[in-house]
Amino acid sequence: MSAVSAPLKGLPGRESNVTIWKSQCVAIDQGDTIAAWLTEYLSRERRGSYRLVRMPDDGVRKALHGDGEIAFPDESPFLMISQSSLDDLNRRLPAPLPMNRFRPNIVLAGSKAYQEDAWSRVKIGGLEFVATTQCGRCPIPTIDQLTGVQGKEPYDACNIPEDR
Repeated sequence: MSAVSAPLKGLPGRESNVTIWKSQCVAIDQGDTIAAWLTEYLSRERRGSYRLVRMPDDGVRKALHGDGEIAFPDESPFLMISQSSLDDLNRRLPAPLPMNRFRPNIVLAGSKAYQEDAWSRVKIGGLEFVATTQCGRCPIPTIDQLTGVQGKEPYDACNIPEDR
């Protein structure tokens, strides 16, 4: 398909109310050109009408845990995992998984496997991150992002208890 683009700050557009899980918030539609492109592309797999929306600059949505504010993520704006945790998991699996299967925003180095699960705060440079919850298990790590083929749940495959 041909390329389509929008400025990083977003486009002005019609506001509408959207529901993200149980949260109600306002979204700004990013226009018919992008909607037509998304609809053409995504309808190859699942017929429908698709639109791209963004959170208004002054938009606020309360995080599910803690006192933070988020935009459109399910639960938290950041997901951290340590390389040593993935390395440990991969030693137990018949075929290793790449880090991108877990969709982290931040990959940590220099800690023991799964040590990040017990941290309440992480400081990176001048930024301090407050851990509010662990990421719940979902099927995303089982899906090969290049092929779309779903594999087996990694914890089941190597007998790691989910509550470690």
